[in-house]
Amino acid sequence: MKFTGFKNWLFERKEQSLSYGCIMMGADIPDWNKKISIINKKDIYEKDGDFGYEKEPHITILYGIHDNEVDRDRIYEEIERIYPIEATITQISIFENPEYDVVKFDIPLDEDLADYRKYFLMIFPNTQNFPEYRPHITIAYCIKGTGRKYVQNIEPFTVTFNTSIYSSPNDEKKIFELT
Repeated sequence: MKFTGFKNWLFERKEQSLSYGCIMMGADIPDWNKKISIINKKDIYEKDGDFGYEKEPHITILYGIHDNEVDRDRIYEEIERIYPIEATITQISIFENPEYDVVKFDIPLDEDLADYRKYFLMIFPNTQNFPEYRPHITIAYCIKGTGRKYVQNIEPFTVTFNTSIYSSPNDEKKIFELT
């Protein structure tokens, strides 16, 4: 893009619509369907065939990457360098928002995960709307007001995040096995 002055750049920037990509880590959890079955079907929030139960357990490292400003091959090179992370999960909590509740497994923020996030924040243009990073695995989206009853400490279990994933704005995913 040619720089044509601050004012022009500012207006051009506003006119461009940003499309956000996401760097995630996936986990193969053999008893996933059993784990998410704690959520009663009558509490599930669905809209236009979306939301509901989480089908692919993952943690988000960085959402909000300006996909149209970054070379995808560069993203792929960087996320291929991630190493697997192991986490012990001990509790279920929720995020509440005006439309629904997100029931989730909390993931402890270890040093490696924090470093990955900081690194990607620095090297890729991005937009962040939440000041605090709270890694989690979504279990399900619930009807507003029903999620709180699932908040609890649970029997600890360990998960290994063994794939890195880039999800583009059109929900295409590029997955890398980590070693």
